[in-house]
Amino acid sequence: MARYFFHTADGSRDRDEDGVDLPDIQAARLEAIRYVGEMLSQHPDLLGTGQDFCVEVMNEHDQLMFKVVTRGIDLSPH
Repeated sequence: MARYFFHTADGSRDRDEDGVDLPDIQAARLEAIRYVGEMLSQHPDLLGTGQDFCVEVMNEHDQLMFKVVTRGIDLSPH
C-alpha cells in the first residue's frame, strides 16, 4: 500500500493533507476520476466558461503522479 494525496484546483488550490492508502497508482488514478465525477455531479458550477477543475494525484514524496483536468468551454455564439 502507498499513500496518495488528491489536491484540487478550480481557480484556487486545495491541498489534501490526509491522503488515502491505495494499493497502486492505477487505484489512485481510478479514485481521482471518480472524485472528479462526484464533485462535478454535486457542484456543476465548478466548471465556469474556460475554467478548469483538476485533481492532482501526488505520492507520499510530493511527486505528481497523475492529473485529471476537466474544462468547460462555451461554444455558443456571442
